[in-house]
Amino acid sequence: MAYFITALKKRAIDPSITDEEFVRNLFTPYICAGNIKDKNRERLDLNKSRVSTLLSQKDDVPTAMRNALSSYGISENTKDGFVAFIDDTLVQEQLPALIQEISAIVNSTPTMSAETKQRLSRLENNVTDYLCAAFFEAIRLDNRITTAAENYLWHRGTNSLQLITGDLFKYGFGNRKKQPSIVVIPVNTSFDTHITWTTEGAEAPIVSPTTLHGKWIDRWTKAGNTIE
Repeated sequence: MAYFITALKKRAIDPSITDEEFVRNLFTPYICAGNIKDKNRERLDLNKSRVSTLLSQKDDVPTAMRNALSSYGISENTKDGFVAFIDDTLVQEQLPALIQEISAIVNSTPTMSAETKQRLSRLENNVTDYLCAAFFEAIRLDNRITTAAENYLWHRGTNSLQLITGDLFKYGFGNRKKQPSIVVIPVNTSFDTHITWTTEGAEAPIVSPTTLHGKWIDRWTKAGNTIE
């Protein structure tokens, strides 16, 4: 969303328009069409601070906006207001260049599916349809800076598949208060719970201490738990 907004704002008729005012103008047709409200049940409005964190990719798009994507007729009801936004806010002569820039952003977004990219590319000859569709896809994607990293393998709505490196056990056991998680590790078919160390003279351990299975058993027992 941050890249989408930035690309649009560079083509603003009024170059002195503030980020807050520009984003409010952009979001208003969608917010009105979906009757989107904040936690206080008032119409959603983005203040200067929230716009700033959105553009800096420190924050995601408001949850209420993403939830509204499933509202019946939201696309059609948004379109008329979006047309007015394009006509009243953007320099018309720069719209072809805008489409090219948005298209480049779309094609370089790793969290957007190939099917979505192809669907958007078919709309490039229609400025209004293309920008509306791209706007909706920007709402669907996580706006936070981490989504631009290559470690996101797949992303759709609030679901994602992400490649993370580091201490698996620290992630699974040491972070539960901040981010509850379930960690699944491979074990052998009988789930043996005995590690035979080389110092014990055994030729082959039942569970190798170098495997995730063995490391888990070692951590489990060192934490004061019994094998039984």
